[in-house]
Order: sequence, then structure tokens, then C-alpha cells
Amino acid sequence: NNNGYTLTINNGGSGNGTIYINFGTDAQVGTINNLGTILGSIDNQTSSTIKSFNTGSISGSIINNADATIETLNVTGNVTNGITNNSNIGSLMVNESVNYSGSGSITNKIDVESGDTLTAGSGITFNSTNGTINNAGTINGNITNIADSILTDFTNSGSISGTFTNKGHIVKFVNESTGSINNFVNDNTISFFENNGIITSFNGNNGTIYGVINSKTITNGFENVATSLWNKENALIQGNVALKGDYKDCTDSGGTICKTSDLINEGTITGNVTNDKGKEINLVENTGTIGGSIANSGSINIFEVSGTIANGILNDTNASISSITINKGANLGSNGITNNSNIGSLKVYESVNYKGNGSDRITQALEVAKDKTLTIGNSGTLSFKSTNGTINNAGTIAGNLSNVKDSIITSFNNSGTINGDINNEGTITSINNSGVITGEIISGSSGQTSQIDKIINTGTIGTAKTKVATFKTLVASNQDVSSNFSDAISLNTITTTEISNGGLINGNIRVKGQSDIQELNNTDTIDGCIILEGGRIGNINNTNGAIANCMSFSSGANVDNITNEGTIKDKITNDSGSITINNGGSGSIGGITTSNGGTTNISNGGFQNSGGNIGLITNTGSNSTTNIIEWNVGNPDNPKSPIKVAGDNLGGINTGTIYVDITPGKVYDVEQIVIGEDGDGADSNGDSLADQLNNGQGIFDSLHHASDI
Repeated sequence: NNNGYTLTINNGGSGNGTIYINFGTDAQVGTINNLGTILGSIDNQTSSTIKSFNTGSISGSIINNADATIETLNVTGNVTNGITNNSNIGSLMVNESVNYSGSGSITNKIDVESGDTLTAGSGITFNSTNGTINNAGTINGNITNIADSILTDFTNSGSISGTFTNKGHIVKFVNESTGSINNFVNDNTISFFENNGIITSFNGNNGTIYGVINSKTITNGFENVATSLWNKENALIQGNVALKGDYKDCTDSGGTICKTSDLINEGTITGNVTNDKGKEINLVENTGTIGGSIANSGSINIFEVSGTIANGILNDTNASISSITINKGANLGSNGITNNSNIGSLKVYESVNYKGNGSDRITQALEVAKDKTLTIGNSGTLSFKSTNGTINNAGTIAGNLSNVKDSIITSFNNSGTINGDINNEGTITSINNSGVITGEIISGSSGQTSQIDKIINTGTIGTAKTKVATFKTLVASNQDVSSNFSDAISLNTITTTEISNGGLINGNIRVKGQSDIQELNNTDTIDGCIILEGGRIGNINNTNGAIANCMSFSSGANVDNITNEGTIKDKITNDSGSITINNGGSGSIGGITTSNGGTTNISNGGFQNSGGNIGLITNTGSNSTTNIIEWNVGNPDNPKSPIKVAGDNLGGINTGTIYVDITPGKVYDVEQIVIGEDGDGADSNGDSLADQLNNGQGIFDSLHHASDI
């Protein structure tokens, strides 16, 4: 209804009828926005959901039937016959005086603006998990916060003429200097209570107000006075603070456990804050200044720091903190965080120091923000013990990370810098590195079962070693004597889907035992070798422009296919394995050596696809076999890609199809097609090398040219 217009509802016969609303729960809009006048009533039917309702002027009433929902009801004009709510209204915003009745409840917010009146003849029921009440106007009638309902913020600067009854929990209650409440009944718990106005009658015999709000100055400390404390901005507590925590004097005997305990500091505490053994604090939030430390010997659920804690945080032996968030601008001094027990989640949005005692554990998540540094002191190691842990580093971690035995990290993302080692004795589902890891990645160093399923590198793994143990595991292994490089990744008897490098791996990728790797992809640089010592790799892809120093296969290793369009600087060595190599036109391989009964299949181009460059093909040992499946030589008088051979078993080099570009009728010398390391087509005895291939049968039957095709 546009501004200034009138909608007359005539289904009653003479105007002032009723519109029946039945919005489905999946309605894309579900809104009523009246900027004019509706002559009649609005009836929200059972199971209907109105997401947003701006009332405007309504001459009748608003009815919210059983099992119906109005998510937000904004009273912006006169509703003559008021609101009848027999179900749920999420937020009730009163910008014009209105009457309210019904058996339903408010589930999110009540907001009464200054100068407006909410009259509730039959009372208002509030039922929320995270609700607020802000009354700057007048509420005539009773309000009940029912059992198990939580009001996180109740601010009254207006007038409540009836009775407010709390049977649930209130986190913050403030009655401001202009506020007045006729009768306040507390039958359960209130964390923070501040009264600067008038409460005519107060009855709290059946409940507990166990939070104190300090707006000015407390001079002799605040120790074991209340379960909760809110020290407001510009307020001062001179001395130490200790809350009663989980154990509050809720009865004369002092033995009843209260439900929650909270500490919020926006001002200044000159001394230390302690949470003793056996106590539980739900929330610690510091945006102000604490001159000493916060020492926890009990349990803290949520710990957030945006201000200063001069001497840092201590989580003592057998204590626990579910989560710590170090927000931007926070200052924990040189001590930072000292953890001698368990911290669930540690989120670092400001640089901070961390140290543990060797038994310290992170049990859920670690996050370090960009341009921030987590400096790990003492033993230099931060340890994980988790069932579903995550690590996300976009900044700098200066120190070591350890995933202990039986711990599971499901996601490990590094886009920043880790200046230290990663030691895995448990399970890591994936490591995704787009930043820099300067230390070693060590897994199963003591021979224990451990697992890393996937490693994706698009950054730099410096001189890192990934050492691997048993089935699906990573274990310690010594440097192979045949390699001139340190290991960056070493997998022993592991089954995994993918290892991909799009950055720099500054060392070897080593796969040992009966491992099964589906894909090994290199699109950038491996400044080391790909080494397979037994087991299988499905596909190795070295793409155009990619570089690997060498490849080595032994102990019965099997590689289904090596596709090379890039550069393998040194050679591919096959010692007793079975491998297939497809070298594309842009591919370059320093050489291929087959020995000790190995089988190597080689394709270097086809008839319409000239091959790349392959150096010396060496076949040694009586039971070694090299099969040249396809090879494009080009012009035999001046071959683009001659076949270079060596070894003590040239007869074990078999040729399938050799494509040559010839002129019919012209005589060519096969010693130009097959040559030795010195470029000569004959050996030291003057015997043709080409004639020694195919068990001495030569290569004539393998030659194919354009007319054959």
C-alpha cells in the first residue's frame, strides 16, 4: 500500500473486513509494507510466515494465529484494535502506541521508542535463546521471561508500570537514570545488574543476581564478591579481581552451582584476575586495561581480548579454555599466552607470543590472520590433540607445529609463512600450502601409524621433509644415497589421491613401500627428484614449463604413465620397476636408464606429432627391457630426434614404430637413426648399434614413412 493511499477491505460487507494471510515458509518475500491506511484487519493464518510487517495505519486489528509466525512486526501507525498474538512474533518494534494481547510469545526483541506506549492487558511472554528488550517508552502490563529463555540485553530508560518477572536468564540488565519499574521479580539468574533509576518493588528471594556492574570506582579490589563482573568504560578497580565462578552463594550454604559466570572489562583493573580451580567462567571479554595477568586454573568457555593484559594469559595445568580470540589492537605484553593444558580454538588477529610446557594442546582450531605473527617460545612447539581440527595460517607462525598421536586435523591451509617444522604423528586429511614452509614436514618419525592424505603445494616448501610410517602413513627415512637432494615429501606405504605442486618444492618427493598414489602433478618446480621405491603411482604429469631434476623408480615400482611436456633435467632411472613414459613435443628428458630387470615403455611423438628431446637410453642387465613404442625421428639424414642408446643389453631395447621422413628411392643409413653417446652409429667394435636392437634383428621392420601411412 503506497504512501497516502487507503485499502478498504469489503469482505465483511461494508468495509472493515479481514485479509487472511497464508504465506508458505518457503515464500521468497513474505512481507507486508503499509505506508498508507488499511480499513480492516490482517489475519495471519496457521502455518503462515510473515517475514516483515510494517503496519502503517490499520483500522481493525492484527491477528497472529496459533502456529503462525511474524518474524518482524514494526508498528509504524495506529492499529485501532491492537495486536492479538497466539503464536510467535520474533521482533516487536513499537514506533506508535499499540495494545497487545494473546497467548503467544516474543522470541527475539521488544523495542519501544520514546513517547510510545505498549499496553499489554494480558501480559507479554518472552521466550528467546538470544533476545533483547529496549524500552525507552512506556509498557503498561506485565512481562515474563519464561524458564530457559535467555535475554542477552535488557535496557530500560522508560517506564514499566506492571511487573517484570524473570524465570530464565538475563546476561545484562540496565535500568537507566530515567527508567522506572513498578515491580521487579527475579526467580532465576541475572549475570549483570545495574540500577541507576527507580524500582518501586523488588523481589529476588527465589533467584540470584550474581553479576555486578561497576560504573565508577572500587578501591580495594573485587575478590569473591560475585560470580560475574562488568567493569564499564572509564570505571576503575584498584586491586585484584577473583570471581566466584561456577560456585556462587545462591543459597545460605553456598553450595549451589550457578549456571553461568561472565567477566567483561571495558575499564581498568590495576591488579591480576584469577579463576580458581573448580570454577567456570562462561565469558571473559577485555576491551580495557588489566595491569597484571589473567590466570586460569579452572574453566573458561569464551575468552576475547581487544585491550591490554600487561602480563598476559596463563592457562594452568589441568585447566581449560574453550576458545581464545586475540583481536586486532590487543596487547598481552611479552608474556603473551602461557598454556600448560588445553585450549580449544586459538584465533590470532593480533601478533602474540605463545609458550607451553610440552603438555599443552590445541584441541579444535588455530587461525593466524594476515600480517600477524604467532611466536612460539620455550620448546618452540604448539601441539594439536583434536578429533576434527583445523589450521588456517595467513600470517606468520614462528615455531613448530605438532599433531600428536591419534589426533585428526581435517584441514591445514597455509597461505602465510611457517618458520618451523610440522610434525605429524596422527592424521592430516590435507595440507594445502600456497605460502612458505621453511622447516620440515615430519610424519611418523617414531615409527608410529600416521597419515597425510593429500598435499597440495602452490607456494614454497623450503628444505622440508615429509617423513612417513605405515599404511596410509608418513615415516622417518634417511636420505637416499643416489640423490643429491634432501627429501621434501616422503611417503611410506600410503594410499592417497593427489600430490600437486604449482610452486616450489625444494627437495625430493619420495614414495616408499606398497604405496598407491593416484596422481602426482607438477606445474612448476621440483628442485629435487621424484623417487618411487616400490608401490604404484597412477599418473605423473610434468606439464609444459614445469621442471623436475630427475625421477627414480626401484624395488618393483610401477608407474602407469609419465606424461612429460616440461623438463626433467637429469634422467629417469628405472631399477627393477615397470614404467611408461610419454614425452610430448615440448618435453625434455636428460636420459632414461633401465636396469635390474626393469621394464620401461617409451613414446616420443608419433607420425603427426614430433617428439621432444630424450637423452641417452641405457638398458643394462640381461633381464632388463626397454620398449620404444613410438618415436618420430624426422629426416634420417639429419635426425631431429635420433635414438641414443647405451648399456650392456642393447638387444633388450625393442622398437615398435619409428617414424621417418624420407624421399622414396633414396638410400639412408640406419646408423644416423640410432647412435651412441658419442654420436656414432657403431660401437667400439665397429658394429652397428641399430642392428643390435630387437635381440639383434635390427630396426628395419620398425621403420615407417609417409607412403606407408
